[in-house]
Amino acid sequence: MRASEVTLEWLQEHLSGMEGSGNQWQAWCPCHDDEGTTRKGLSCTKKNGRWYCKCWSCSATLTDIVKTVEEGGASNGASPNITVRARTRKDTDVSGSGGMGWWVEKTGVTQDVWDDLGCIERGSGVAFTFAGFSCLKIRSHPKGFQWVGTDAAEAPPLWPIPTDDLPEHIWITESESDCGTANAAGNVAYAATKGSKGAIPASVYEALRSRGCNEITFAGDADEPGGVFNLRESSKALAAGFTCNTVRLETVVDAFSGINDLNSVWRACETIEEYQTVIERATERVASRFRISTVDELEEVSKEDIPWLIPDLIAPSDKILVAGPPKAYKTYITLDMIRCLTDGGNFLQRNEWEVTKPARGLFIEEEGSRQQWGKRVHRLALQNRKHILFLHRQGIRFTDPSTIDSMIALVHEHELDYAVFDPLQRMIPGVNENDSSETGIVWDEIMRMQLACPELVCIILHHSAKGVGLGINAPRGSSRHSGEVDLLVTTEKVDTGIVNIQFDGRDIPEYMGSGDSFEAKVEITDEHLKINANEIDVTVSPVKRMAQRNQTSLLQAIAEGAHTFQLMVSATGLGESTVRRQLKTAIEEKHVVEHDHGKGKAKTYDLSEDDGQEKD
Repeated sequence: MRASEVTLEWLQEHLSGMEGSGNQWQAWCPCHDDEGTTRKGLSCTKKNGRWYCKCWSCSATLTDIVKTVEEGGASNGASPNITVRARTRKDTDVSGSGGMGWWVEKTGVTQDVWDDLGCIERGSGVAFTFAGFSCLKIRSHPKGFQWVGTDAAEAPPLWPIPTDDLPEHIWITESESDCGTANAAGNVAYAATKGSKGAIPASVYEALRSRGCNEITFAGDADEPGGVFNLRESSKALAAGFTCNTVRLETVVDAFSGINDLNSVWRACETIEEYQTVIERATERVASRFRISTVDELEEVSKEDIPWLIPDLIAPSDKILVAGPPKAYKTYITLDMIRCLTDGGNFLQRNEWEVTKPARGLFIEEEGSRQQWGKRVHRLALQNRKHILFLHRQGIRFTDPSTIDSMIALVHEHELDYAVFDPLQRMIPGVNENDSSETGIVWDEIMRMQLACPELVCIILHHSAKGVGLGINAPRGSSRHSGEVDLLVTTEKVDTGIVNIQFDGRDIPEYMGSGDSFEAKVEITDEHLKINANEIDVTVSPVKRMAQRNQTSLLQAIAEGAHTFQLMVSATGLGESTVRRQLKTAIEEKHVVEHDHGKGKAKTYDLSEDDGQEKD
């Protein structure tokens, strides 16, 4: 069962405690043992025809739910979210107020493990020894710490000193207590002697490679310094050619449990097997941090129907830029789009752009008076009014991350499918529009929104300079604007009530070629807005017209006897590169047949039989 194939009936059959209605349900999560707790942590939501699940306790997704159900329930019945347990002594009868007894009782790791690692009793504390070095790192009861025999800056970077012959896979922990824990659990582990703050020299990883090791698991604490430790050290190890894993306890440990490192997990678990299960769930292979798709997977995805907002034009997660000079109807064109997305109907009254499934959206307007904006919205005569929300001059700024945080919160709270930002210039105060690095803040924040809300469509309205015309160079400022978007809509006022519109982008419909444009009639009264682009023919761009003329000239020259390349150049008056390009296109489109007469002889060309009418 694939996550994309899950139905409500499947959820009701396989999940316990399903309750809710419509597109929103709650249930007990099968990925961990939460059944019977005070709050059902699994949220199930249907959006754009698909079900999405999220457990607010263990962060399980629908993919995890399906896998767990098919494998017969939560692994070993153990919860990935550990709760605080009594700190009992573990497998030891050694006790005392200091020395080795204190250390064994504190860590829950038996003395034989510490003895094997080179840990010795030293007064009221313990000392970590380094073979071949006359220095000690001392921990004393209850929280004392000091170096003896050397300055910390000169201390060996790992404890204990690695042997000359290492296993293929070792662990490097943030502290000595975690090192002992990992070894007690059956791993070969070493501690970073300077903790999370002291970087391990890159040369150490080269030395570990020379000793036969090729995989390292880094185990930092479940806090910010621990996260920095994992990232910093795995980066150096990757550069040295290691396979790397990181232990991310924050992904499986309850934030209020007080458990933040390997040793506290060890002391909280009842058995070694339970500890190993928890750590395995928390361990992430760096190479697997991002999901890799195979060709087979993508081919399966390609067979799935796209949940278009507007057929063949706007899909979930698209970035759209609507650009035009002032008074070029770009806001009205966008409002016509919003009307269709809200109530259904044909965008610009074009038959191929019929919206049959309403979407939920937010329109952010940062220009004009509230009264005039109200009149614009009134002209839409919206029926399904709960599906559209508006913000007017609320100070939304891409330069202020807190306002984008609010947008993310709004999208989640109201389950929005799209957001419109009008106009861009009001939302980037102080930004040099001609500097790609400065305008990048817009697209970085849009990306942040879409990472938090993966299916959100973002529509941005932007000005272009008068006289620039339509197309990719129309948006004012940095060319990054056009390069970032999936769909570019440019407008140009032809006359009162007539606007020229061009659509361009990565996957524009086949019937609307890149560079083509069409005119639309705009009718605005106090009571309605009507934009009709269905009755006016598409206008082919000047570039395409030129290419079509060149192709016609080439075919005509061949029909009149120009059967070699040089004769074509002479007959058409076109440049060699243009003839070569047009000839290649004509052959690919099977208008022309190429005859190869062997080495040293010129190739000749004839019209294909299908183009015989061209010879008449």
